[in-house]
Amino acid sequence: HKIKFFIFFTVVLLVSLPAISQIKLPIVNNFNIKDYKAGNQNWSVESIGGYVYIGNNEGLLEFDGLNWYLHQLPNKNIVRSVKVIGDRIYTGSYEEFGYWDRLKTGMLKYTSLSKKLPFKDIDSQSIWDIYDFNDKVIFKSFAAIYIFSDTTFKIIKPGYILMTASVINNRFITQGKGIGLLELKDDKLVFDSYLDDCQ
Repeated sequence: HKIKFFIFFTVVLLVSLPAISQIKLPIVNNFNIKDYKAGNQNWSVESIGGYVYIGNNEGLLEFDGLNWYLHQLPNKNIVRSVKVIGDRIYTGSYEEFGYWDRLKTGMLKYTSLSKKLPFKDIDSQSIWDIYDFNDKVIFKSFAAIYIFSDTTFKIIKPGYILMTASVINNRFITQGKGIGLLELKDDKLVFDSYLDDCQ
């Protein structure tokens, strides 16, 4: 029986090798600092329409498949988070968040949203995550959520650390340290015991 199994296994292997060799794997290119000429630390990545956008220690990196471009914030801060929503590239940084629009020349122009807020509302905050949620853009730090819709802001500072968050089935869920899972409802963070039992 062992000889029959060995012969069967060998035949199956020999027959399937040509099929396996036809599998095309994606080309993977590795880039280093010398290639993209920016900081050595990358924080977040978004890709859309053939472009790759990267939050980098020196600003927003853009890769078009051939060339790298570095777009620096006015304060030259680290870009920690990147999210492409529609035609805009939203970025978050230390005490700063906003968006980039592509001009007719192909260059990117930055507009600060955080500058529209009193400084006390963004003081000492780093924006680590950005979410697209119900036609709103949510910028999240560990201490606050900034909800941007058209031209208006809603700021939620719950008084405890906000850990990770996700948009799941059109629901914005975050974790309050020592509190449990919370859902954003009517621009308020609401504890949901059902969600907490699912952990």
